Amino acid sequence: MLLGTVKNSSRFLEEYGNDFQSFLFGEMTLLLNDFGRGSRGLFEPESDRFTFTSETPYLRTESGYKKLEKADVNLSQIVPKAENNFAAFEVTKTVSGWTGFASSARITRARIYFLFVDNGILWSDDLRELIPYSTREMNPMGAFSILKYGDVPEYITVVKGIHSIPVGQKLEFCEKDFDVWLNSGEIPRSGFEFFFKLDFPMDGGDIPKTEKLMDAQFEFVASLNPIVPISGGVDSTLTNCLIDKFIDKAYPAYYIQFGEDDPEVNFAKEAAKASKAELEIALFTPKDTIPSFEYQNEHAIQPIGESSTISTAYHFRNQKHAGHKIIDGTLADGCYGSTNYNRNVIGDIPERPQWQQRLNEWIASQLQSKKLPGFERFHPRDSYINDPYLQFMDVYLGPFGNMWLKDSKKHSENLLPLWQYYYDYLKPEKSKQDDWMKYSVFKMVNYACKNNTAKSYDNSQPENSGLYPFTWKSILEDQGHYSWAEKTLENTIKYPLKKILDQYMSKEFIYRKKVGLNSCFEDWIHLPFLKDHFSKIISRPNGVAEYFLGSRKNYLLNLYSKPEPLHPNLARMVINMSILDAWLERHNISIK
Repeated sequence: MLLGTVKNSSRFLEEYGNDFQSFLFGEMTLLLNDFGRGSRGLFEPESDRFTFTSETPYLRTESGYKKLEKADVNLSQIVPKAENNFAAFEVTKTVSGWTGFASSARITRARIYFLFVDNGILWSDDLRELIPYSTREMNPMGAFSILKYGDVPEYITVVKGIHSIPVGQKLEFCEKDFDVWLNSGEIPRSGFEFFFKLDFPMDGGDIPKTEKLMDAQFEFVASLNPIVPISGGVDSTLTNCLIDKFIDKAYPAYYIQFGEDDPEVNFAKEAAKASKAELEIALFTPKDTIPSFEYQNEHAIQPIGESSTISTAYHFRNQKHAGHKIIDGTLADGCYGSTNYNRNVIGDIPERPQWQQRLNEWIASQLQSKKLPGFERFHPRDSYINDPYLQFMDVYLGPFGNMWLKDSKKHSENLLPLWQYYYDYLKPEKSKQDDWMKYSVFKMVNYACKNNTAKSYDNSQPENSGLYPFTWKSILEDQGHYSWAEKTLENTIKYPLKKILDQYMSKEFIYRKKVGLNSCFEDWIHLPFLKDHFSKIISRPNGVAEYFLGSRKNYLLNLYSKPEPLHPNLARMVINMSILDAWLERHNISIK
């Protein structure tokens, strides 16, 4: 959905007016063009109000949940109360003029993006719809962030001039505010307000209460014609068991098997066998990589530096169940304790000693100035991040954050305040802000959720869009009552989830050592036909590799051409650069 709020006198209307339906709101013209992702939750325009949501809102009631089929109240009242996640936009006529409202999702991928044009602003839930009206230039800082962290922090994007309303925030404005923004050419960060924040009172978790909450939620979810991805892990298995509890017929489920030796496929079969799920196993092999890579490139709202987007695209490319809601267990571990949190690291990270800081900077300078023998497999972390929590973030997300990348210091320093935003998701007056909670906020809001949900959100279509029950408001509120000790009781990660799962699956299944997802790409990209494919992408003149690596582009290509496999960090760099470059080229975005 592409929307515009434009002054009547704008030259924009003269140039592009035929592309849009027009609705007059006093001195402002509302423009509407529904040529993008499709109407996932569009409310019909009314005489005094236009309302759009990217998904149909689900509201919790005393008797359960209900769909909001028509906006009979303002979105500003609906958005904070809705359980699920969606982007929203509304314009309302008033006696004195008009008012506007826009918001991004509480915690998932759905966003409202915006772009300033001549005497107006364009808005969309799909960044790609704004590109034709932009200068079509890459935002170097956004691109750098994709290479280093896999995604872009709020509120920048990978395209210059296009911004997003940050996750969990809203924008309420009137005609006067709009005029101020047009005069300044920007919406100040102070204009955004939180409509939801994560709280961690940690006053005692209650597993029976959590189970009752999940029962009510999944009884509703089971009525939405579900299809369930099953991995054999705790999160997806519990999701499947709770759906099975409230559905009286067989329903589809799927598992993506990575190669012939995937160790998790038998556990996925076992999880499905304990329910009415009809499991389809899709064998993902190296020959499927290029078609799936092209599919995800076609459907990505914004590129993500994450190889598993390709395997996710493989499923959607072969989707046989149009019309089903994909019920994704993403964020279950983020809410109730994951392996990454169970390492006693965060609170122990000290400020880097001055000597280490200087040594790292010297190594970086040497890498930047010349090729040092033996250093092709050494990739120091960005030594300019000294905040202990961001250091840990860098360790977790930043294997690409080495000093090969152009302007690494500058971009890292500029990105710091944007990443710091995620820690502001805490309410200081209510939350106990220990180190674990600070890191969990980042993990929940950014990596585990925003990044992971993007894989299915982008690749899915309106008729089979993803749903993420563990990102709903009720769950996010419930998890904050558990202390970290309760989430990892008896040295067991995801303790509350596993206790609920106890009644459905055997202890041998639940408490086994999890192998984890193995996408195989770091091994596969060394196969000759894939090496040829990705080498051509990163060899592109004036492309991403040339921009960020300079003369070291040829050095990387030379390493990649050798028979021995690349270091995993470099393999990921090749994949991430290929994903980014292919997306920019597809949308004719220049790299300057």
